[in-house]
Formats: sequence, C-alpha cells, structure tokens
Amino acid sequence: MKKTLLISTLSICILLSGGGAAERLWQYAALLEDGTANGDTKPVPGAASKTPHPGALRMALRNFSDADLRAEAVQAATAIAEGLGADAKEDKAFFTGGDLRGWNGTMKYWHVQDNAVIGGSDDAIPRNEFLWSEVPVANFYLAVDVKLTPPTANAGIQFRSKKVDEHGQALGYQADVGEGWWGKLYHEHGRKMLDANDHAEKVVKPGDWNHYEILAVGPAIWTAINGTLCTALLDLDGEAAGHIALQIHSGAPQTVRYRIRKLVHNPKVEIAGMDAKQLIAELAKK
Repeated sequence: MKKTLLISTLSICILLSGGGAAERLWQYAALLEDGTANGDTKPVPGAASKTPHPGALRMALRNFSDADLRAEAVQAATAIAEGLGADAKEDKAFFTGGDLRGWNGTMKYWHVQDNAVIGGSDDAIPRNEFLWSEVPVANFYLAVDVKLTPPTANAGIQFRSKKVDEHGQALGYQADVGEGWWGKLYHEHGRKMLDANDHAEKVVKPGDWNHYEILAVGPAIWTAINGTLCTALLDLDGEAAGHIALQIHSGAPQTVRYRIRKLVHNPKVEIAGMDAKQLIAELAKK
C-alpha cells in the first residue's frame, strides 16, 4: 500500500502568523514526530516546504532513512533549508578581541593576544582544559582560525556542549583539531567518534593558521576546513543546544591559538561556498 502524507497539522501551522508562530510550529512538529507514524503511514513535511524553521527541517530529515519517502523528504528539506536565515544575527559580543569577558575556565591556561584566544602551557597539562563561552547556541554558524603548536598536538572546538564536573570537563560535540584529527567530529565524554572523515588531510597547513567553519541547524551538522567540506552529519539523537568551549588537550607542553571570526545565530544554510541545496545533498548521501 502506498504511504500517505500527514500534512494537515503543518498546513494549519503554515497559516499561522504573528507572535508565537515559530513556537507553535515546533510544538506541531514534535506531535507529528512523537505520535503520527502508524502502520504504513508516516509524516513527511511536504506542506512545510514554505515554512523555514528548524522544526520543519527536522521532520524532513528524519525521513531520509525511509526509501519510500526519501526523494520527497530531500525535496522538502532542500526547500525548507533554502528559506532559513531570515532571522540571522551575528553575535558581536561573543568575543570582543580584547579580553576574556564572557568566558570561563582554568584561567592560568588562557589569555588573549593579538585578537586571538591563546591556550596552553610550558609545562605538561594534567587534564583536558576547556574555556567556556557563556553564550548559549542552538542553530548557529561559527568561523574560527586555529593554529596549533606543535602541529602534532591535539585540541578542539566544543559546541552544543555542557560542563559535566567541577573541572569544567565537556560533554558534547567537538570539531577536532590536530595531526590526524583535523575535520573529524567527536562526541566528548559521550558517544566518541561520530564522523572519522579524512577530508581535511590535503588542505590543512601544519603549524599555520587553518580556517575552521561549523554550521549546526536542527539535527544537521556540517564542518569545513580551509574551504573544504569535512563533516556532513545527520544526528537525530544529538544535543540541540548548549555552549561553545575551546579545548587544550592534556599532555606535553603545547599552544593553541583560536582567532574567532564570526558567530551567527539562526544562520543561512551555507558553508565553504556551498549552498543549502548542495549541503542537503551531502546529508542525503549518507
């Protein structure tokens, strides 16, 4: 029997306007996800293609694994993603470039110099250290230049993460940094390696600045290094929100420099010169 599309709830939602419409869309999307799949009937947000909201995008993406619904889900996800970004806002207060106001951690390991956050020590570092931003993030785009000395050391950028102990250890996504690790996506203190790609190997400049981009919208995560797409991950079970933290790894003396370029909340779906259609297509390959 051909599967049918349950679109009535979202059709109503599309007609909503004014304050609170986005919140109601999210609630309707949650209802569809939680309870409408029944037998050979599954929800696909065909009617939500003109409703640019992460909740609608999530509904489309969750059907990528269903062979019967995949083509329509990809089409809907592309249309939704192309409409995102109307409320994009760059966070000018995320990092001022002059000091570490709004950041916290074991401060003996961190300082600011030449508009860059510098972490490290001339002595061995007993455990991973994290410098936490107080700014919460959910759907965002982050651009950071990273320089690691020596290039054989290891570091990373946490996002949608939280502290799990009194030492500020992190639980959540980490965009990895370091020889053999650049561009990989790790889940610190949790599910461990999520994406072990090697796409950055040919573009990383060891011992020099490398341009790192992170885009997270709903359950979709993309990362890029020096203009090359590394991760394109659909993670329906992952964290939807949290904080950003910069890491220095335990071990031998090392220095990592983070030159923060831009944080944008509710961004357009674009990264590394790729647009929404191209990025959704990358997710659909998995």
